[in-house]
Amino acid sequence: MAFGKEGVGIIGIRNVPGFVDAKRNLLSLSHSLAHLPQKELNDLEDPETLWNSGWSHGKEKLKNDTPDINKASYYYNPIIDVPGTEEERNKFPLSYPCNRWPKKESLPTFEQACKEFGSMMKTVAVELCSHIDTYAHSVNKSYPPQSLYETLANTEKVKGRLLYYYPLPGEDQKEASTPNATDDSWIGWHNDSGFLTCLSGGLWMEPNGTILPDPPSNIAGLYVVDRKDQVLQVKLPMDCMGIQIGECTQIITGGAVIATPHCCEDSNKVED
Repeated sequence: MAFGKEGVGIIGIRNVPGFVDAKRNLLSLSHSLAHLPQKELNDLEDPETLWNSGWSHGKEKLKNDTPDINKASYYYNPIIDVPGTEEERNKFPLSYPCNRWPKKESLPTFEQACKEFGSMMKTVAVELCSHIDTYAHSVNKSYPPQSLYETLANTEKVKGRLLYYYPLPGEDQKEASTPNATDDSWIGWHNDSGFLTCLSGGLWMEPNGTILPDPPSNIAGLYVVDRKDQVLQVKLPMDCMGIQIGECTQIITGGAVIATPHCCEDSNKVED
């Protein structure tokens, strides 16, 4: 089992109806989003939620407190534009951020593409929850059946993250050309804090936005640490969605399933 004692901590799911088209529709827009006029990108920022909604570039920090300018993120909720109650949003702005969408005239299909793909990924994650519940109950009889399924099936708190990686300058390319367990040049080693993280896999482009048929590097991508502390590269096929365990699921299952330590050279994900 992917999430069991001998698993690698990530499961691949294919044959999701419409997945490939929805993935391509959204990821192909990332270049256009990242190259909107700076004024429009500034309008998409949400500092009051610590950039948990809309555009974020250079706000995250790597080791040595260095701002990360090599990638940018766009955060959104694919389920609802205004989650929670007004009281909840005022009290917990980081937990209930409202969506900020680009102007329709700038990116007319962007909002629809985000909602379609994100909703699809959430639906798949919820279906997987039943299987995780069954496994967790078999390992820990005190675990209430269907706990994870019921929690995620009814939640409005879903976070999508579209990532765009800028072309690296020559020297940075050399430094990032070899993966290593302490590398922090892209997204350093970490566990996700949520319940489940759905991963779409990447779409590769030239600096001008032209889509490439194949990745230009055999090294860039997703790395995980399996249950035997081995670092493994995960190569998701174009038609395959990946799902990882987050720390919340590890906690509520009493450690029946364990959060997946991972490091990203290139990825796009949606979190539940």
